[in-house]
Amino acid sequence: MSPATSRHRPVILAAAVDVLAEQGVRGLTHARLDDRAGVPSGTTSNYFRTRDALLGGVLDHLIAQDEAAAATVGANGRPVHDRESLTDLLVALGEHLTGPARANTLARYAVFLEAASHPELATRVAEARRRLNALAAEVLTAAGASDIDVAGQRITVTLDGYILATTSHGAVDATLREVLEPAVAAAFDVRR
Repeated sequence: MSPATSRHRPVILAAAVDVLAEQGVRGLTHARLDDRAGVPSGTTSNYFRTRDALLGGVLDHLIAQDEAAAATVGANGRPVHDRESLTDLLVALGEHLTGPARANTLARYAVFLEAASHPELATRVAEARRRLNALAAEVLTAAGASDIDVAGQRITVTLDGYILATTSHGAVDATLREVLEPAVAAAFDVRR
């Protein structure tokens, strides 16, 4: 069985997410992941020879989980067709990312910050963002939003800011819905 398909790979990646969420990138070592994942010493290195390869693997893992979560959150609600249904979807997604998927969110931020000084990782992050933006454009179009690019950026920045504040500082005075409603309303009446 190749390292890319072995049963240890998902366990190592899940351990990496937990370590990144708890300790940041400084805590992410091959030996620590071997221990955390409960695999023999050297196993993580067999899958991910370098730290960059490990970070890339974690990024791919997080993207796959994010895409699955977005599909699940979207499938659990009613179809997006107007401001209210768009807000409902965004609130559900934000609550998922700051609740059950909080560790993934913290790990993602750690990888994003690391990408700032690693061009190859930054390229992969940018590609993931392009895919996310394309999905957001589809949802915004279905909801009937105006200028999709501007609306998408405003909503994304608002949602990202709330998620970052909530995961890094704890409680925020306003609810996610209160924060999102003006950005969503503006998406239907975009003025540059």
